[in-house]
Amino acid sequence: MSRWRSPWQLLLTRSWSRASLDEKLRAVPFIRSVEEVMSAYNQHHRSIFSYRPSRAPLLRENFLPFWAVFCIVHVEVISAELGFIRSHPVYNFRTKRYESRTSVVYKPYTWTSESSPKWTASFQPASHLSMQIYASFEYPRGYVNGIRSGDTFNGAQRLTSEMVEDVHRLGRMRGLEEFRMRPSEALDMAKEAILSDAKEEARMRLKVQYGADDIGFVDLRLQYLSFSMSPIYVPVFIFEGRYLGETVLTFIHGCTLAVGGQRLYNAPVVAIAGATVAAFAAAVLGGGGLPTADVILTRMLLPAAAVGFLLAFVYPLVALKVRNWFRASEERTHVQRMWDKAMWHEEYVRAFGTWKVGSGQEQAHREQARDKGRQGFDWSSFGQKETSVKRDPKGYYATLGLPPGASEKEIKSAFRSLALKHHPDRFLDEREKRQAKTRFQKITAAYEVLRDANKRKVYDETGQG
Repeated sequence: MSRWRSPWQLLLTRSWSRASLDEKLRAVPFIRSVEEVMSAYNQHHRSIFSYRPSRAPLLRENFLPFWAVFCIVHVEVISAELGFIRSHPVYNFRTKRYESRTSVVYKPYTWTSESSPKWTASFQPASHLSMQIYASFEYPRGYVNGIRSGDTFNGAQRLTSEMVEDVHRLGRMRGLEEFRMRPSEALDMAKEAILSDAKEEARMRLKVQYGADDIGFVDLRLQYLSFSMSPIYVPVFIFEGRYLGETVLTFIHGCTLAVGGQRLYNAPVVAIAGATVAAFAAAVLGGGGLPTADVILTRMLLPAAAVGFLLAFVYPLVALKVRNWFRASEERTHVQRMWDKAMWHEEYVRAFGTWKVGSGQEQAHREQARDKGRQGFDWSSFGQKETSVKRDPKGYYATLGLPPGASEKEIKSAFRSLALKHHPDRFLDEREKRQAKTRFQKITAAYEVLRDANKRKVYDETGQG
């Protein structure tokens, strides 16, 4: 039998729905070479003030789990404090005169539902990095977040055995980290980020609309018109080095080469820089003349060098301890609850890509949402048009693990992967061989229809084939 275990076997410890996970899970493939990744690693630690944690760091390839969050939110300002700069006289007892001083005077404003500033905002992973949520607690979130960019999820596709079993470059299988954060918890994190972003947007809009100089407290009403989440594996090269007995990690995205992780500082260089700054300050601010060499050495250069050395030497360890403490605290908060089947069966958990219905259709739904006011709309309406056109009555697309209307290239790739995995000759046990034969025949029958462009067209339009 194949030595690769499918994602649902690797990730889940309970009796999850295999079809549900297979339908929704996506992964971005590794496309960067080891040489490119090593170059990015060296560039990240190349600064004159940086210190490489190890000359020969341990390198491994892992798929790290992420939740991709998509939201359309209607924002309404309820109340706010508008600040305006005002001049007022203040008596100066030293000069015995009134002098003009400026300060910001805040005035509370409250709007009715009809007059309040309101708008509809779309939050997507490509434009809002806070919608890319690391779905585990194995590594400090702040370090992993460094690999996020607008292209983090570009090229996402179905996770296959070949993507995990590739041992040609590093000589071992890639790691597949467990999804340990529930979608509801990731959604709570996304909502916090959305609220923060909405408040900043509200401050900008109020400044422009009312000519305010500053905005104080802002109270908003958020209505989530639609939201969707997708589980995605992100390819990451993980460099593991040592520093004073502690493990120091550097994360590099397997496609974009975005880098995250802890930076170390070259303590001697920082000490010399600190001493140089102290000497320069002494020369410029010496006042009544330059200090003696003894004073410069004992009271300026040595203390500045010592402080710089200690900060550069100790700060990385303190930062690592603090981040690990936050990671452990977050893990205790999120993972105390037991998982259940709702993990993948939540209605808003969808395969990555199904949310992207096109800018024109998205704009139409925004206008529809504005017309409805606070009523909102059903998220399922986004996919009704496409579903009604692209059907799969005989389950041919589902058999190959593809959505209706998949391309010819996707069909061929899926068939090759499934045929290799389920070919009867790969099994020794007779019962398993019979089961594999049945699956293989079903896969072949689906492929015979979908590989032919004419047959596939008839099947897509009429459901016959």
